Amino acid sequence: MNRFSEDDPKGDKGANGFKIKRRYGASSLHSLWDKVLYAERQNIRRPIADDDWAEIQQMISDLMREHAAAVADPSVYEGTADTVAVWTQESFEMAKGLYDGLTEYEAVPQ
Repeated sequence: MNRFSEDDPKGDKGANGFKIKRRYGASSLHSLWDKVLYAERQNIRRPIADDDWAEIQQMISDLMREHAAAVADPSVYEGTADTVAVWTQESFEMAKGLYDGLTEYEAVPQ
């Protein structure tokens, strides 16, 4: 995702150019996203065995519940978002408000 503006007509390089007040050791919005996503990661054995799918589904459900405010409509994820077209449209809709409430060089709200 790239933010384009009059001040940044070539884009912000996937939020790498969107500088924030340091948080969790991150100085750009993209690096903050990386740190948050990495904190949520769990090691999953590969190749993924049939028995592991239930565990993966539980992790997804837990993340969706914990971050419900970021999920526009949880029913979208219950078996209907298997297609690239649906995923792409959903990402596009989420991207529209990605920077809402953020000001460059200021602290990111909780």
